[in-house]
Amino acid sequence: MKTITVEALFGKLTAQTSLISSLIRVLPLDALRTLEAELMREAQKAKVYLVGQAVSAEVLENHDQQTAANLALVREVCTQKEYQRPSDNGGG
Repeated sequence: MKTITVEALFGKLTAQTSLISSLIRVLPLDALRTLEAELMREAQKAKVYLVGQAVSAEVLENHDQQTAANLALVREVCTQKEYQRPSDNGGG
């Protein structure tokens, strides 16, 4: 398994934030749900790695905050898109 540095991990989080900000408004809801699940998996893997590296509590907190911000952004847009969906009640 390839070794990754803490700096590279945080660089990846920063890149994810930038990409998410650019794409989430145009992605369909199902793609956003997939993105949300992938972000959660990646966050868990990164957290396990950081704990294994015995990083400081400050580094762990920073990671948690960045991850939470990314997920919150995706979830917010998912909620907005759910409200914008046409209703399936046959009206119209």
